[in-house]
Amino acid sequence: MKIATIASVSLLAGTASAQHHHLSINTDGTTTIIEAGYLASETDWSIDTNGYVNFQGSINVYHTHDNHGGYSFGNTTTITSDFFAATGNLDGGDFYYELVSLTPVNGGSATNAIWGFAEHGGGPGFDIEGSLDGATRIERSFGIGVGNHPHGQVTGINGTGIYDLAIVAWDANGVYADSAPVTLRINAVPAPASAALFGVAGLAAARRRR
Repeated sequence: MKIATIASVSLLAGTASAQHHHLSINTDGTTTIIEAGYLASETDWSIDTNGYVNFQGSINVYHTHDNHGGYSFGNTTTITSDFFAATGNLDGGDFYYELVSLTPVNGGSATNAIWGFAEHGGGPGFDIEGSLDGATRIERSFGIGVGNHPHGQVTGINGTGIYDLAIVAWDANGVYADSAPVTLRINAVPAPASAALFGVAGLAAARRRR
């Protein structure tokens, strides 16, 4: 795997890194676990005792630089279910990652977060798979199943500032209990003045409900 050059700065007791990485689902036989740092090229990544994704021992701060429909969005981490599938630890499960909370770190006013894919065909927006404001657990979740590693994932926040986005992995088949929450710290970057002119048209069309 090709790893991007790291550019790190201190940001609200965190580290901002340009390095691409993954989270994957594992279990201990009864409970779902979200893992980081399991790839040989990603040993700088971990999840601390408070559930935050860390890079080199400090809370990582992801940045979302693209803007569309009132959302700041971009790739944060790629969530998967493939790495531990061959161990048998995921047998019988049907896994999802649920968006469970969005907490401002520095007084931001965002109310929603989404997880999805960059718009098919290279458009300016995104296709929503899971949204924090969903009415059901499925609508709040990104389906990953077992043995999957979908590319082109994006995370979006409908505001600017720094936020803690908590996710939980769960099994729709009920074989495994929910994971402990894992938290991503995200710096949602404001849109340039020119991009703000595009407005929110088309966001509803991007939403894909299950």
